[in-house]
Amino acid sequence: MVRGGGERLTEVERLSVLDELAGTRIRSVRAIARSYAVDESAIRQLWKKRATVLQRPDGILANVLATRYRFREATYKELEDLLLKWIIQMLQLKLPVPPSILNVKATTIAKEIGISSDDFVVRRLDDVFKDSVERAAKNKLPGSAGVKYGRPAHVLDAASYIKAAWENVSSSTIKNAFAKADIGVNFSSNIGGKVVKDITSEFHIITVI
Repeated sequence: MVRGGGERLTEVERLSVLDELAGTRIRSVRAIARSYAVDESAIRQLWKKRATVLQRPDGILANVLATRYRFREATYKELEDLLLKWIIQMLQLKLPVPPSILNVKATTIAKEIGISSDDFVVRRLDDVFKDSVERAAKNKLPGSAGVKYGRPAHVLDAASYIKAAWENVSSSTIKNAFAKADIGVNFSSNIGGKVVKDITSEFHIITVI
């Protein structure tokens, strides 16, 4: 994920610049910066961090490097895209996305596309996804602490998630479900002082236990 404004060098361009700076006959830093349409400070910083940059592209195809700006982050763009799609679906269903649930979902997606969950950490949600979600779903994600991988979701997290989903189910939906199932229960809006939703909630809890 590229941050900030202005032009940025791709990995191939960075390698080319470092190769030129390491040579015996080089252009000035100003000339190199102008040729790539970046600030001189960007070239100087690149040279300071050359050891890190030179270690990153091992085993990566040149045509991939040519389109990726920040190697480590761009490596997980597919994960971010899939995770964002899932988050938008949750928002559209008016379901919360607590850090622990995001943790489990991201780890699952990463495993499916061949990324080890030990290799990455989900940063603060509103930093990573806020702008994209506002554009795609016209909704803001709630602020949430960063999630460090390796910790499984707690049973209370799951219970909270189920509770939030249940709160979005209306009594009319429950009535329609029973009607379609042809169970034959004659619901009124209020049975014995309790609404339909309370009765079905108790029934569900007893069934689970």
